[in-house]
Amino acid sequence: VSQMSKQTRKYTRKRSQRLKQAYGINATQWSRLFVLQGGICPICLKPLRKPLNKEGKRAACVDHDHGPSKRVRGLLCYFCNKYRVSNNTPETAKRMVAYLASGVDGRTL
Repeated sequence: VSQMSKQTRKYTRKRSQRLKQAYGINATQWSRLFVLQGGICPICLKPLRKPLNKEGKRAACVDHDHGPSKRVRGLLCYFCNKYRVSNNTPETAKRMVAYLASGVDGRTL
């Protein structure tokens, strides 16, 4: 057995443990989310990456509710997970939309 396949098996095992421990899902459920979303980040619409991708880039992040429900909402690209969604709630998202849609221009005050 090659060294690479041992490393791959170790990574896969650790990833499965992390998915289960952190989010309550398994690798099959992660893959189903990926397929359900068409491999696209629902926020920025850029392609998501799978684990162990050839580009060596980060795999899609599991987006989940940080509240008591811990609901897994889907998969996001790293940037959207870290900077666009992060700890936002539906309420803060509504306020953000209202703010962005406002006609205020500080140059005219």
